[in-house]
Amino acid sequence: MATSGSARGYVVDFLVEGGGMQYFVKPMPFEDDALDVELELDITFRIAAAKSDSATLNFTIIGEQAPKTIDSICIEANSACQRPDRVRTMFVERNDDDLHARYTSMLSQQRLFNLMTDPAWTFRVWSGQRTYAFEASSRARKAIATTYSGIVEPSLSASPTP
Repeated sequence: MATSGSARGYVVDFLVEGGGMQYFVKPMPFEDDALDVELELDITFRIAAAKSDSATLNFTIIGEQAPKTIDSICIEANSACQRPDRVRTMFVERNDDDLHARYTSMLSQQRLFNLMTDPAWTFRVWSGQRTYAFEASSRARKAIATTYSGIVEPSLSASPTP
């Protein structure tokens, strides 16, 4: 395990069997100021000779008004909304006054890499009658941009398809 040189501080990389690399983008903060709720998103993807076609998106929503269930999600960037596959609940627990809800989903690598070209993401969550709009913090935008320019873009240049 090592911190990826070009994305130091934001990404940890792992050598995987078969000569590829797995990348873990550390938790990135997003905020919904209107509802005083926070979201932390981490992403795992591989770049290897044997192409992986999906990335794992894990996210935690923290706050008094955090949703216990999610109907759907969408990540907006580049004037497009990318909807990951089915969202699964990992856990929901109360911690002091806040609810901590952890979820996981998958998104194709191609769609993820397209999103990364514009790091000003809005992570939308629909739960019952409530809609959450989490805006990427400056740290999240920097992590996304650095991951794209330091890892994804060079890999795309080296091979015709991600």
